[in-house]
Amino acid sequence: MIDIFSLDMYYLVYFFLLVFLASFAIPTGALVLIVSFASATSDWNDAILLVALSLSATISGDYGAYSAARYFRKKINPMIEKIGWMEKKRIVVQKLFNRYSYHTVFLTRFLFSGIGPYVNYFSGLQNIKKETFLKAIILGEIVYCFFYVFIGYYFRETWQEIISLILDYTASIIFALLGLYIVYKIIKLLSKNK
Repeated sequence: MIDIFSLDMYYLVYFFLLVFLASFAIPTGALVLIVSFASATSDWNDAILLVALSLSATISGDYGAYSAARYFRKKINPMIEKIGWMEKKRIVVQKLFNRYSYHTVFLTRFLFSGIGPYVNYFSGLQNIKKETFLKAIILGEIVYCFFYVFIGYYFRETWQEIISLILDYTASIIFALLGLYIVYKIIKLLSKNK
């Protein structure tokens, strides 16, 4: 078993950078990296260090992607407006996002983490309040980091199977929620037409 504290500092820097870059939609495998490092910890001190390192990497990465999009929004938004179909989709998503921005950011930190980086960018482009964004990412990333470090620490022998189950069921949950939303909209539409 590898003791995180005895790992070379380069491994920890490598870990931080890969988890950080995942917030910019760069496919680094951050989730698997967090769980695999947690499975290599030998005691709670190492796990707490890993949680702290993961939290700092994910929060700073999310805020960095948000800030970059916010900085370049005056150049990016006019390009989106020129493409007709993208502009129509952006307006629909913007209305929905403005209404549920906190919940969307919060849930995409851990439940729908695959779209989290894109939500970071969209949050910056839509200029949601920094306080709202920061509160959502901090609370969401706490759940994310503790959950995956917990899986790696307690299920060190079988974490690969657990992660594959979580990834499989996440897609099922997304489709089920989407289906429920569509059914809700159809029922609402039919009740209006009566």
